[in-house]
Amino acid sequence: MEGNKMYLMVMRHVARVNPMALERTQIYEWHHEHGHVVPFSGWEMPVRYTDIIDEHMAVRNAIGIFDTSHMSRFFIRGPQAAEFLQR
Repeated sequence: MEGNKMYLMVMRHVARVNPMALERTQIYEWHHEHGHVVPFSGWEMPVRYTDIIDEHMAVRNAIGIFDTSHMSRFFIRGPQAAEFLQR
């Protein structure tokens, strides 16, 4: 690090301790309790919570949320990292 500069590092592929084990997102427990979880590209990910029609209508009439935490990992470092995260 140089001076007061803050760095944002994105890591897409992180080596695993056990390459055969599936990764889990931070909200895996919620997904597991409320949905149908399947292996997907090295992760345990939900594919549905109710049926496809109910989910489609919920997104059309209200909102849909997709857990993207498996797509990248962000490491924010530097003397102003905490301040940056509070914005």
